Amino acid sequence: MSTVVVFRAAALGYAGAPVLSGVDLEVGAGRFVVLTGPSGGGKSTLLLAALGLLVPIDGAVERHATRPAWVPQHDRLDARHPIRVDELVLGGAARDLGIWRRPSTGVRARAERALSDVGLADLTHRRFDGLSGGQRQRALIARALVARPDLLVLDEPTSALDEESAARVLAVIDVIAESGAGVLLATHDHASVAGSATEVWRVAEGRVEALEVPSMRGGRG
Repeated sequence: MSTVVVFRAAALGYAGAPVLSGVDLEVGAGRFVVLTGPSGGGKSTLLLAALGLLVPIDGAVERHATRPAWVPQHDRLDARHPIRVDELVLGGAARDLGIWRRPSTGVRARAERALSDVGLADLTHRRFDGLSGGQRQRALIARALVARPDLLVLDEPTSALDEESAARVLAVIDVIAESGAGVLLATHDHASVAGSATEVWRVAEGRVEALEVPSMRGGRG
């Protein structure tokens, strides 16, 4: 099993003050790793470090992914930005397009598939700021899918979704993991994703510890 990101005795925090210490965690290709724990416990801090957006205070974070994709919580993106849903989602292919290149037919088809997968095919030309919170969350997930990531990092991706939409989104994320990408997902409710997870880690009180979850799936990778 190849590794897309690994934490080695990492201390993570801000302005030299650690939020998490002694983090030893590996996300392998094709693995669906879930982080759970209370709000403010450090889950988002760990996600930022996995993406290379936060330098460890001590220890190391080794990133081997070449196509990471990030799905923040929908309320952390300015919903007033006047952009259409299809334009937002096509932004996920920016790495492939380069500067000033127009999306090819293949890229547009990829975006259409992603929107269909998350249940937004009928909202393609709506403005992002006209969507509900749950719809905005699904649009952000579609944008990440278009990037064809080898590391998919998600922060509370189902928190604004109803049960049916959440199940649909998790099924799509599961397919991404089965295709070989590493998935790192933070949630306050790990029971809702335990059926998809290959492992679950609790992030609380400055530490990251593995949980024993009988329903975890461990055959991939």
